[in-house]
Amino acid sequence: MIKKEDVPVLTHLLNKLRNSEDEAIGCNSLPDFAKNGIVNEELENKFRHFANIFRTYDIGEYFDNGFGWVVIRPKPNMYSFDFEKEYINQEKKAEKETIELEKSILEIKLKKWQLKTFWWIFAVAIIGSGLSIYNFTNNLLTSKITENQEVKIQQMELELKKLHTLILSQKTNGSNNQKDLIQKNKKY
Repeated sequence: MIKKEDVPVLTHLLNKLRNSEDEAIGCNSLPDFAKNGIVNEELENKFRHFANIFRTYDIGEYFDNGFGWVVIRPKPNMYSFDFEKEYINQEKKAEKETIELEKSILEIKLKKWQLKTFWWIFAVAIIGSGLSIYNFTNNLLTSKITENQEVKIQQMELELKKLHTLILSQKTNGSNNQKDLIQKNKKY
C-alpha cells in the first residue's frame, strides 16, 4: 500500500531507476528530503520499504547483496508505471471498499429488521386472507339464499295471482248468479 508521503520518494526512485541504464540503485539514490536526519541503518530500512513496494508492483527487482545492502534492479514494465496514478487508483479503490462496507452494514441491519418483522407481517397476511375467504364464501351463500328467496317470492306471487283471478272469477260468477236470481225474482 502506497502512502501519500511516499509518492514523491517513489517517483524519484523510479526516475533514477529509469535513468540508471540497467544498473541497480541503492539507498544512496534516496532524495535529500527523504534523508533528513536519518542515520544509515534507518536509511537502509526506509530504502528496504521502498524496494518492497517496487517488488510488490513488479517494477523493480528486490536484491539483497548479502552484506546487508539492498538494491533495486530495473524491470521492463517500470517504463509504463506511474506511482501518482497508482496512488489515486488505490485511494479510489479504498473509497469504493469503504462504501461497499457501509452498504453491507446497512444491508445487514435491514435484513435483521426484515427478520424481526417478517412473521408479524406474515401472520397479518394469513389473517387477512382467511377473512377474505370467509367473506367470499359468505357472500356466495347469501347470494344463493337470496336467489332461493326470490324464487319463493315469485312462486308466492304466482299463487296470489291465481287466487286473485279465482276470487275475481268467483265474484263475476257470483254477480252473474245474483243477477240471474234478481231477474228470476222479477219474473215472479
